[in-house]
Amino acid sequence: MKSSFEEQRNRLRLSISPFVARLNSLRKCLMPALIAGIPQALAIENAKRLLGDMNLENKENNKPDELSAVKDKESRCTLYVK
Repeated sequence: MKSSFEEQRNRLRLSISPFVARLNSLRKCLMPALIAGIPQALAIENAKRLLGDMNLENKENNKPDELSAVKDKESRCTLYVK
């Protein structure tokens, strides 16, 4: 049986999924940092660095359907905090 927290979390995920799907690659990398309360300037710097680490620095304004599908774990944008 799912807890009330899990049910609320799942409802939230479903409600924001269409919004997140429309974000460009920079904003997708930026979202977890902003949600975590990291200052915007640092979050943008980290997101751009992450895209550079994945050789996507020239694709920061591309939407998901404009990017090639890469299936390896290095292609995922992960939040790194110094």
